[in-house]
Amino acid sequence: MPFRTKKTRVYQYDIIVKGYRFRGSCGTEDYEEAKAVEAQIRADAKARRTAGGSYTLAEVLGTYHRDKMIGTPSESTNAGQCRAILKHMDGKQKIELMTDADILTYVAKDRTTCKNATVNRRLQMLGRAIRHIGKFYKAEIPTLELKAAETKEPREIVRELSLDEQERLFMPCLRSITHSSALH
Repeated sequence: MPFRTKKTRVYQYDIIVKGYRFRGSCGTEDYEEAKAVEAQIRADAKARRTAGGSYTLAEVLGTYHRDKMIGTPSESTNAGQCRAILKHMDGKQKIELMTDADILTYVAKDRTTCKNATVNRRLQMLGRAIRHIGKFYKAEIPTLELKAAETKEPREIVRELSLDEQERLFMPCLRSITHSSALH
């Protein structure tokens, strides 16, 4: 039912449809008109959820986390990745309106605070979340070039010690072993 707060005479709505919360202003001071607005919002929300509909970035990440990550060993890692993405991207952005430019902006911001490998893992998780919402919830999803947005990770350098370097490295250990065995 519509309600008013002490701060305004305009009616508000706060409803939950299939586990999703919707709240906002009815835009009217008339109770009967506010009930009609709330009923329309409820009907639209039900239709949107059953027909795939539109999801925000926060809904996509939250749904993926709830459906796939809760109870897994990587649950806390995934939650941290979601928070990090939402720190630099607008959680209210409709997922179908997301562009490659939004992704590149996110990558640029995130790279200022963490390593390229971390940014890449977050992008990969974002891609999994978007594909999940499209596959299981029949949501409209954008075609994004997430792989192209990944940043180059430094290659691991494998180096072998020369014989001289090995000797210098292990000589103190060898001396102490031979010295202690000579004492016995």
